[in-house]
Amino acid sequence: MMFIAGIQEISMQGAWVTVLHMDRKNVNKKYQLNRLFFYAWESGNSPGVLFTDLYQDKGLVTVKKQFSQIGRPPKYKQVMPRILFRPEKGLLLEEHRRILASLSIAMPFILLPEKDETIASEKAGENDLVVLAEKVMAEGRLNLKGEQPEFTSPAGMSIGLALWGGEKIWRMVRYGG
Repeated sequence: MMFIAGIQEISMQGAWVTVLHMDRKNVNKKYQLNRLFFYAWESGNSPGVLFTDLYQDKGLVTVKKQFSQIGRPPKYKQVMPRILFRPEKGLLLEEHRRILASLSIAMPFILLPEKDETIASEKAGENDLVVLAEKVMAEGRLNLKGEQPEFTSPAGMSIGLALWGGEKIWRMVRYGG
């Protein structure tokens, strides 16, 4: 169980943000819409402020139990939300690079049409996100609570981003640390 946030920027007006709650049922991952909203870049709001707010939101932090050796008490670990960001038209500007470099939290995953060697990024185009969202929706693993944006719209792209974080980015589990 964890939360995944997908952020699709729209010009310099703001961004559509989707927060999905991911849970495993047997082997399948199930997703439920937690939040879908538009975040405007006005009066000091920027991608950096949004990333920090989402990362530090106590409602999006889950606690997982990790078992160690037999007979030892379990350890509990806080799992912060996974954040994925896709700039407008997949173009990472110098301003984005400056904001990402100044973050004091874990770096969000950046999705671009082409891999960028200068920053940690994943290669995913608009079509990849739409196909993934339609596939997960067709399999009945995505519950949007009555909201059904078009997956090619900016709001729908933010849903595709969050799904990419659950389906394509593997979680590394480390014990004892």
